Amino acid sequence: MLFRKLTVVEGSYSRHPILAAEYDLTIFLTCSWEEQKRRLQIREGNHFSAFEDVWIPMEENYLQHYSIETGSHLIVDTCYGSNAYGGCIFECSSRDHSPDGVYPCAHGGFE
Repeated sequence: MLFRKLTVVEGSYSRHPILAAEYDLTIFLTCSWEEQKRRLQIREGNHFSAFEDVWIPMEENYLQHYSIETGSHLIVDTCYGSNAYGGCIFECSSRDHSPDGVYPCAHGGFE
């Protein structure tokens, strides 16, 4: 079996087009606004309003401007699933692309 080095690059702004040619695989993690808000309120506490008013709008503009979600090889919705690691994996390809980019899992877990 042939092994290659693996480098994982993580972060909201890690998919800037200047880096795009360096990636073999891109994965977009997403969740509903309600879940994002719940997680941020827990993590940020009293600083949540800065995220809601400043950081989230900037991130949403970046994601939309550079088509980060639709340009990803895989989209993982982290809201689905019944276990701590639950989530559906949605494959984005030009061959089989749904109009909204969402491929629901029948069983609510990894697909």
